[in-house]
Amino acid sequence: MISSNSNTFVIGKGLNWLTPKKNDNLIRLGTENDGGYIVCRDSVLKTNFLVSMGVNDDWSFDEDFLKLRPEIGIHAYDYSISKKIFNRKTLKLLKRLFYGKSKISDVQRNYRITKSYQTFFQGKVIHFQERVTDTIQANLDVNVDTIFSRIAAREVFIKIDIEGGEYALIDSLVANSDRITGMAIEFHQTSKLRPEFERAIKKIQEKFELIHLHGNNVGPIAEDGIPDALEISFVNKSIWTSTEYRLKLPIDGLDSPNDPLKADYPMTFSL
Repeated sequence: MISSNSNTFVIGKGLNWLTPKKNDNLIRLGTENDGGYIVCRDSVLKTNFLVSMGVNDDWSFDEDFLKLRPEIGIHAYDYSISKKIFNRKTLKLLKRLFYGKSKISDVQRNYRITKSYQTFFQGKVIHFQERVTDTIQANLDVNVDTIFSRIAAREVFIKIDIEGGEYALIDSLVANSDRITGMAIEFHQTSKLRPEFERAIKKIQEKFELIHLHGNNVGPIAEDGIPDALEISFVNKSIWTSTEYRLKLPIDGLDSPNDPLKADYPMTFSL
């Protein structure tokens, strides 16, 4: 609910399972605004491989992760992008520019993205043009078990932003929890899919501590104060655990609104 004397969203006691544990070793990886996540530094430093599910045109999280752990490998999964797709978009923008339907800045931005893609995804950093799912239905589909079978390292960090497909992966991720140091997951449609969302969080909490929440201010917020899209970070309990909670979010100096023109969603938990 929304407090009557402030703009703070007070999360009801019935949602205490969402209250993050207080971790003083949090860092931000990725750009300001959309694209960055708050994670536990300890889990990053213990990681020997990063799996990034959902890339689109922003791999700044992966780049920052690699700066901290330059010796690791990275597997990124996104069926909607490739060098060919980026080049095709550049040509399309150039044609539209000729007819006055696009801007030179659009062409320049897409060109920079294309060059960055070519530079970053090479060697031990591999992009798989595949769709992550729990049920293989097409040649481009891949599941969690296959993803892990491609990795020799035992200590893996998982980042997920696949527009609602995350819910179907939870059981498989927890089943592989002995190989996962931490996770940063954006959960979508948390109001419409509230039973699935609650089940997913509680299932993950069997093996991981929930250490951070950030509401995506591009989307709406439910009457009970839960944003429709929530970025949530976890750390494996074998690495870090605590009984102390963080009751107020966002965290100054770490969190950043996804839409820079709008204020972040403030949340207060009441234990």
